[in-house]
Amino acid sequence: MDGKITDFDDDAQQGTIVTRDGQCYTFSLAEWRGRGLPGPDVLVRFDVRDSHAVQVINLPEKQRRASGHVPATDHAHAASDAELAGEYEEGVGRRYSSWALAAIIVAILGLFFDVLAPLLGLVAAILAVLGLRHIRRQPQHYRGRGSAGRRLSWH
Repeated sequence: MDGKITDFDDDAQQGTIVTRDGQCYTFSLAEWRGRGLPGPDVLVRFDVRDSHAVQVINLPEKQRRASGHVPATDHAHAASDAELAGEYEEGVGRRYSSWALAAIIVAILGLFFDVLAPLLGLVAAILAVLGLRHIRRQPQHYRGRGSAGRRLSWH
């Protein structure tokens, strides 16, 4: 059967499991076979013997797809809540900042339009600064720091 631990008393080493249909079963720590220690709101699978839950384990989770390997950076960063929850797209690694790419494109356009070159150079510098700012806020997600920096050094 499947259920959810509603409470667990550490001192008495006893807990209660409620199933979807509302039936309650008690279990002891000796019957716990799951990961870590039992606690409230843990989803479990168990067998019933003499109106008690036995062989209580964590509810098996769906297997996740492996994602691509991202090389380690020099600066370790703390995992965000979104990363821990797996809310990023699968298979998407570090990507270039759109601001940094726009800075490079505008700078290249400035080479072809002589009259607009100073204005395009200014726009490219502003886009490069925005790109660096964007990358610094989430360095684990973006590449292009060097590209934006090179763009700033052109002028």
